[in-house]
Amino acid sequence: MTTALIVGAGPAGASAALALLPLGFDVTVLERRPGLAPRVCGAFLGPEALAHLDRMGMGAHVRAKGVLVRYAGVSVGGGEERTVNFPVPGLALPRPELERILLDAVKERGGSLRWGVSGKPAGPTAVSVQGPGLTPSDPPVFCADHVIWADGRFSGQESIASDSGVPAWYGWNATFSGVNQVPGGMSLYFLPDGYLGLLTFKDGTSNLCGLKRRRGNPLEWGTVFNESKTQSPSLDRRMKHAALLSSWRGVGPLPFTGGLRADDGLFRVGDAAAVGDPFMGEGIGRALGTGPLVTHSFRRNTGRADDLSREIRDLWRKAYGRRFRLGNGIRGVFNHPRISQLFLRCLLAHPPIARILLPIFNRLP
Repeated sequence: MTTALIVGAGPAGASAALALLPLGFDVTVLERRPGLAPRVCGAFLGPEALAHLDRMGMGAHVRAKGVLVRYAGVSVGGGEERTVNFPVPGLALPRPELERILLDAVKERGGSLRWGVSGKPAGPTAVSVQGPGLTPSDPPVFCADHVIWADGRFSGQESIASDSGVPAWYGWNATFSGVNQVPGGMSLYFLPDGYLGLLTFKDGTSNLCGLKRRRGNPLEWGTVFNESKTQSPSLDRRMKHAALLSSWRGVGPLPFTGGLRADDGLFRVGDAAAVGDPFMGEGIGRALGTGPLVTHSFRRNTGRADDLSREIRDLWRKAYGRRFRLGNGIRGVFNHPRISQLFLRCLLAHPPIARILLPIFNRLP
């Protein structure tokens, strides 16, 4: 039986595993975390993500756990919220719930999952492993016929880059109760130094997630939250009676890429392959789209590692290249606060433009 090691148990890694299992692979997924835990992003599932989940046979289960999101209240520069209706609804679902559904399916379909095991490349088909999830009988290097790297945006980096004084983007979030927003409600706040999304789940709890552009001093997320409420009276009203349920989570500087990372001979998928902006669930949609790309890649060549890597890179460019470049261009606009505020106000004043742009970031490849 052909063996596959997948490094990373997030949506991209789980999607890859669920694609390989029906092809007869012996699949083992390695995850450095000791168990499921909240992430900084990934709570909104757009139409593309939901379509991929339908293909995996988990769409109905996911929809039963989540709540439909049909519109968003959008505020620019501290102004009042204006409602933008989505052409196709998305879904609000806590990230740990999504990962639990995916990983349960991996195990039910015959895959293995090893928590608390991190890996580093030891060759194209070998992984040097460490972590509390290893047993005394485990070797220091795991080998397989194929190794797929789905270990996230910092794949291959020893640590997060330190602040260099150059403006950079940071992601942050926390969970709240008592937010003045109904389940399935979404609010987006575009401020001069970043933007925030407030999403309310089926149980009434809410996820506040943001991107912050900053240079210089280290960020303290409670301070960033308070600064954001000061900048946006609308956000302040939403959060007036909210209570913090979790610790603050943050990550950065975010290593955005202009496209696929340079080919280093490794089979990379998800954010390990390319880091883009998570516009309206675009990031999670790309991650869940890993499965179809992996399936096509294995079916269209002889199975050699270098052929597979080349094939999936070609498929990725066809599926996501144009959208990725558009996302990078929009992020470039956000690097200039005055221009971005004018751009967003123009979108709100001309709803047909927004209705054209929104589906682009959730279109099936």
